[in-house]
Amino acid sequence: MHLSFFLPIKTSRNMKIVKYPNNVLVKKSEPVTTVDDELREFVIELYQLMVDNNGMGIAAPQVGKNIRLFIFPAKSIGNYQCAINPAITSVSDRKILAPEGCLSFPDLNVDIKRHASIEVRYADLDGEYITETLHGIRARCFQHEMDHLNGIVHLDRLSKTRKRVALRKWRKKRKLKTR
Repeated sequence: MHLSFFLPIKTSRNMKIVKYPNNVLVKKSEPVTTVDDELREFVIELYQLMVDNNGMGIAAPQVGKNIRLFIFPAKSIGNYQCAINPAITSVSDRKILAPEGCLSFPDLNVDIKRHASIEVRYADLDGEYITETLHGIRARCFQHEMDHLNGIVHLDRLSKTRKRVALRKWRKKRKLKTR
């Protein structure tokens, strides 16, 4: 099921994106136990928040919900899908270095090395399990969102020095924006 079919919607929750350094971003998420209408409504609102903030993906922990669920690009351009209790079952040896941003780190893009292709398994909003091989931006996004479910932020993929420099620049930029 592609989530773009649900736009535009009115949201009833006051969902906000959690910004770094909030502790929820470094906690490992719990498995989803039930796929029901309440969860589907949450996913639709999460999707709306992602679109409103020009995101390519978003994980439940980024709104303070400690469950193993995220939204990532679907095969067809402009569409998105939900991954529930996702797993990466196989990775390519080849890695690609490319810039990555994150909704929890507004205005920060850093070069991150990720596997070029991955094999994944996840449940959709109907509770059906899907296994597929992802390449390119879909593989990168899936890995990024999986990190969120495991309490890892993209800066954790950098060396200590590069992370320190990136955080210093980001904090300086954020201070200038709030003046």
